[in-house]
Amino acid sequence: MATTPPQRLQKTNPEHFKKVLSARLDAIKRGAGGHSHQGSEMLRLRFSFDRLRTDTHLVCIKCKKAITEKRLLANPTVLTCGTCEPDREATTRR
Repeated sequence: MATTPPQRLQKTNPEHFKKVLSARLDAIKRGAGGHSHQGSEMLRLRFSFDRLRTDTHLVCIKCKKAITEKRLLANPTVLTCGTCEPDREATTRR
């Protein structure tokens, strides 16, 4: 008899991320009130869809190490691992 994997592991399934990203994209489209952050959010979502399509959404864009499941579940558009994120934020603020 086949067993289903624990729910925690199912959430890293690319289809789960695709649904989450699609829902966020729909929410932005519905609330199109001209907020300045919407453009950058749309770009992050498009980039995330591209990373999902090329199966690189689990890899940090800076160090190429794995992004933790916890981090991805908290924010499916995340691009960096927890180690590299502080570095990215520091360079963004300059």
